Amino acid sequence: MYSKPRALFVFGEGGLNAEPSIDRAAGFMEPVDVRNGEYEAVFDESGRRYSFHVVNGATHLQPTDELDVDGLRDRLRAHAPATHSLEGFDLDDPMAVAAAISRFEWEHRWPRWPKWLSRRIHFDGPAIVK
Repeated sequence: MYSKPRALFVFGEGGLNAEPSIDRAAGFMEPVDVRNGEYEAVFDESGRRYSFHVVNGATHLQPTDELDVDGLRDRLRAHAPATHSLEGFDLDDPMAVAAAISRFEWEHRWPRWPKWLSRRIHFDGPAIVK
């Protein structure tokens, strides 16, 4: 039995994305892009790899038995220069990286809705908090 991840890192041609749950990561990964091989790897904050595939037109993620903490850290370091939200953060701390990405996306979301509507759509703040 695997524990519920607090963050999933999606690596692909579009760069690095961090999502707070398996469902949100699967929703982010468009099935056509999965079929076209545009995603390289998915990890959770512990370094566990996830397999991904399309079933009935939807992307599904499944945890594997493979733990690759060094592989996750290497990928985070490799993507950091292109991810301006990571400047000054400890790239060896995956949750700090996930929180930084989430905060950056929260602060730069567009369009900016009225506060009451923004809270209804996006809740009160970044999805991933360390």
